[in-house]
Amino acid sequence: GDIPRQDEGVPTVGQLARGAALWPVHVTHRLRNDIGRIALVGGVRGERPEQKCEKCRNRGQDWAEGEAAFRRAIRLDPTNGNYHQLLSNLMVATGRLDEAVRQIQEGVRADPASIMVRAVSARQLYFAGRYEEALEAAREALAMDSSFLPARMNLAITLSAMGRQAEAAKELDQVMTRGHFPQSMMHRAVIAARSGDPALA
Repeated sequence: GDIPRQDEGVPTVGQLARGAALWPVHVTHRLRNDIGRIALVGGVRGERPEQKCEKCRNRGQDWAEGEAAFRRAIRLDPTNGNYHQLLSNLMVATGRLDEAVRQIQEGVRADPASIMVRAVSARQLYFAGRYEEALEAAREALAMDSSFLPARMNLAITLSAMGRQAEAAKELDQVMTRGHFPQSMMHRAVIAARSGDPALA
């Protein structure tokens, strides 16, 4: 369809970057190329996204502005799962867990080839206490790529929350031997505490 004009609610690079700056560096880096692409094809004005993202890290977190920016980004590019993912993260951060699950599931439908979106869907379901669904989502992501560590991490923490500590430890071992995730040691300690087995620490 026609490219929306600036006065029709197209987000500025600054708005998108402010929303992106709320999230971890590895996620924000994935988003920067999309911000740049929207700046090119959507008629968006502003500084280079790399500059703006870094500047926004030192500003206050404006949740409403961030949410509005992500919703506009989704309207511009509804099949881009990154925007659904980040809006879902914002909803988790503001305690709206059911909405977060619905948003990430919309992202899975919109971008079914994205393994990251599927892995994040497992995490959001875990946060919402929907453990069986979280297991299914994590396993769907791992079926796409068994070496994708974020999905295996989400599988491990969900198994632990369900009381299946030995299985959780086995999954977490694979994460810890294949990559460096600082939170792995924390999760391993939680598994040990829940099981009462110091060997799992």
